Amino acid sequence: MSSARRAELDAEITVFGELLAGHTFVPRPSQNESLLGDYTAALDAYEEAKRVLDASRTEQEACSAVRHVLARGREALARVDSLRDRGTAQSLLCFFDSKHGQAETRVAWAPPGGASRSVDVCATDAARLQKERRKRAAHNRIPYWETWLEPLSSCREFHTSISGEGWDVIRYAGGKAAARVIHGGRRRGMVVNRLDHQRRPVQELFRAHRPAFPGAFMSLPAKPTWLAVWCDSPWTIETGPERAEPAT
Repeated sequence: MSSARRAELDAEITVFGELLAGHTFVPRPSQNESLLGDYTAALDAYEEAKRVLDASRTEQEACSAVRHVLARGREALARVDSLRDRGTAQSLLCFFDSKHGQAETRVAWAPPGGASRSVDVCATDAARLQKERRKRAAHNRIPYWETWLEPLSSCREFHTSISGEGWDVIRYAGGKAAARVIHGGRRRGMVVNRLDHQRRPVQELFRAHRPAFPGAFMSLPAKPTWLAVWCDSPWTIETGPERAEPAT
């Protein structure tokens, strides 16, 4: 199989993974078994597509098998949307306490140290969570595990240079390179992690406990990837003129 064809199939799998990661469905034990089954089938399709790509012996086999699995996954996710749209009284009750009555809106929420998800809440809890979020945002404390719930289009992408301040999730366009990292961290320095398709950290690319002027260096991966930046001050990531060509 050509490297270009494999990269194309990898990209299709990644797109489906991002669709799953950004989906607002929250599994609950009390939900309809068909709904939970279809959601599980969609998750399984993502993992199966990766296994099928690695196991395929020819380019034709890979294209046919991977796209068939992804189509099955998209169909399962479509059934999730269809079943969820019909709704039930139970699914529309406040996530935190059914005694609060009907949910009025959907917001981002994460248990301490846990993964973030979208939950249906009553107006009172929505106002409480929004107040807490504004308070943390004022102190630059919105963590990356809540950022993934924002629309993917709101995350910035960079090829050669990007700057920011505080915590952020960004997308690197790809191309193996040595990147210069400049930051003025005052207390905890700066950390850059590579994230998987569910925005979970899988590899630490950079860590510094003190300001870096004129800069320290880290290696960026060849493939497009999501990066989580943790810093308590302004920062810049930039690749040099010897940067490799973008991944194809």
